[in-house]
Amino acid sequence: MIALLFAGCTKNLVSYSTSTRQDEETEKTIQFTLSSKMDIVLERAMSESETKVDKGVLVIKNGKKINQVIIPGGTKGAIINRLGDIVWVSFEKDDNLWLPFQESANKKNDYVLISPDSLKYGDETYGITSGRFSQILFDLQKINKKNKQKHFAKGRKV
Repeated sequence: MIALLFAGCTKNLVSYSTSTRQDEETEKTIQFTLSSKMDIVLERAMSESETKVDKGVLVIKNGKKINQVIIPGGTKGAIINRLGDIVWVSFEKDDNLWLPFQESANKKNDYVLISPDSLKYGDETYGITSGRFSQILFDLQKINKKNKQKHFAKGRKV
């Protein structure tokens, strides 16, 4: 009995892909989640004169100051913009802090983090040290519920 109760509450998280993609208006109302397989870790070397970290944490690696931004797997996010087949997903309250996701070349065409050697995150340029193939997921059940329109027949008297 308890198992049935919890089964009804579980999320039906699926990869965001060309086959599950929604229109732009709907996309902005969807709660996305970063796949939990791996954290995304962004790093940038800080200059000697920099003393303040706006985003992330300060890490010392081989005697160098590194600004590290960690987006844990399972973090909730939202699409804030679409540019062709690229979606910008923000995992923070600041819409200037977003990551680009695009269709991968795999058979399912899942949307994965675009992972060049470096990318802009806010005003700074970071390298990706972990999570290069992270995917975005969403609850398909919630979308299906939103898209369903119910009509109840009132009956007909003779």
